[in-house]
Amino acid sequence: MGYFDDLQKAKDAEYIQVQDYIKQLALETNSSIEATINYLINSEINKIYFKDDNSNYMEPYHNFDYDHPLRSCLADLKLDFMQKLVKAQRYSNEVDEIKIFNEIPRINNYFKKTELPTLQPKFNKFSKAPKPPNHIVGGLANLGSLVTIQERETSKIPNNYQSILMRYDYFTPHQACCLIAGLHPNFNGCDDELEMAQDLINSGIKSKKLALDDDGQIKAEDLKKYLSEKSWLLLGFNDYVTSKNSTSLGTFLKKIDNEKLKTELEKAKERISELEQQISKQVIMPADDVQLNGIAKYNANKAYVIATGQALASYLWSMDTTKAIRTGDMVQQVRHVIHSVAPDLLPDDKAIRGWLSDIAPDYAKKGGKTPKDATSEISLTMKK
Repeated sequence: MGYFDDLQKAKDAEYIQVQDYIKQLALETNSSIEATINYLINSEINKIYFKDDNSNYMEPYHNFDYDHPLRSCLADLKLDFMQKLVKAQRYSNEVDEIKIFNEIPRINNYFKKTELPTLQPKFNKFSKAPKPPNHIVGGLANLGSLVTIQERETSKIPNNYQSILMRYDYFTPHQACCLIAGLHPNFNGCDDELEMAQDLINSGIKSKKLALDDDGQIKAEDLKKYLSEKSWLLLGFNDYVTSKNSTSLGTFLKKIDNEKLKTELEKAKERISELEQQISKQVIMPADDVQLNGIAKYNANKAYVIATGQALASYLWSMDTTKAIRTGDMVQQVRHVIHSVAPDLLPDDKAIRGWLSDIAPDYAKKGGKTPKDATSEISLTMKK
């Protein structure tokens, strides 16, 4: 019995369970589980095995015209993992991918160790940059998918890895490449975008636009300026950097937006003034052909006030491009105008809110006050 046990142990030593290898590879390369699975799906590995009832490792039967056991297995694992990851991220911004991956039931699939790729040894230079956290959530985006060197028309939105890297004061050339490619700073696998990023950084070093200090590091400000010159912009990192003789696209657009807003506000002021005059005339001067008295006159004037108050509110909401004005705030603005021109007809806030209930946009009906950081120019124009 002992002899056969030794034979089985020797056989088992030649294989590694798929999930165990994925975890091992992710830890060795400091990559996310998702990125590791993607790498294996696209790698040169083309065989996967299962363990039969006699503890023999066998290749599953398959038809390459319809399926591929290895890729099908990895795709199913990725789907299970991503579903659990999304669920975990609903409750916390910091989740342990390895722990989540361990919750997936173990499958009866194995790699043969001699058929696995050999990882290149990694030699890290000393870096002045802070040590990256043990784990950074990769989210649903594929590594490097958000940022490419070829797409440079607008500022890129940083993914989770870039959000960490962009805080560094110094970069090793490899870290600078990872920033561009959207990869973990310790990524050590194959990636097309990383290769393109290496060409870009090496070109900058060779042309002396990127200077290396005594520790082989690049200053963050030098990297920002160089990437900006290459029209590669990352939101919050170098999108504000401009050359001495030009204005950044963002600044230019902001200037246009401000000028447009000023023009719209001037029109709003004129319109408000017209509406106030209409209210004053409608309340003070009844129609020439009808003489109203008592409650009839009061009701007619009240109808004018309601209609004009609704018109005023509708116009102001149409100008509220930031969707900041809540119904409660609009009640106070309408109340202010009515008090100025027809104080005798001024109702309580509840009544005004009732007038506005049918015309208020959905965002205005939300609870709470106008956000403190919301644009306030439109609201200010309603005050005398």
